[in-house]
Amino acid sequence: MNWKTLAFAACLFTGVTLTSCDDDDEDDKDNNTELNDADQNFLVRTSISNTAEVGAATLAITKATDPRVIAYAQQMIAEHSLAQTELKTLGTTVGYPVKDTLDPAHVSIAAQLSALSGRAFDSAYMHVQVADHEGTLTNFQNELDNGRHREVLAYAEKYRPHIEEHLERADSITTNLFPR
Repeated sequence: MNWKTLAFAACLFTGVTLTSCDDDDEDDKDNNTELNDADQNFLVRTSISNTAEVGAATLAITKATDPRVIAYAQQMIAEHSLAQTELKTLGTTVGYPVKDTLDPAHVSIAAQLSALSGRAFDSAYMHVQVADHEGTLTNFQNELDNGRHREVLAYAEKYRPHIEEHLERADSITTNLFPR
């Protein structure tokens, strides 16, 4: 399995129900405490993303060979674990609990990564990280554009810069270690 196939699978999750839109007035955004479809979708997709990041990074700690990949994986475990804990608290607070689950695309990616080792693992893992964080940014932007619940929007605003930094770092590592 090559990194392009893994990255494609990671991108598939971004296309699932991310186009939700709500026609309510923008004026209601700041004071709204009701979840719309975009808010619910965001909570589910973000939970899947956090769970996938922690799982893949945990695997990377044992399978990666390059110290930059291992350091990146350690950061993903720390930051996505914290983000997931906060997301689960938020889900309970807003009446839409989220769970530590994966979608079929991420189950497949995990299985494919598990079969790799050495430089092949490092390359596939980092390419998947780029694709996953691009998809996560799309998810966050969809929430910021279409979400209504003020606390869910606040979570998206808080964590979006972290996702951007993760993407930039993953892209930098990938470009430096695996130039085309």
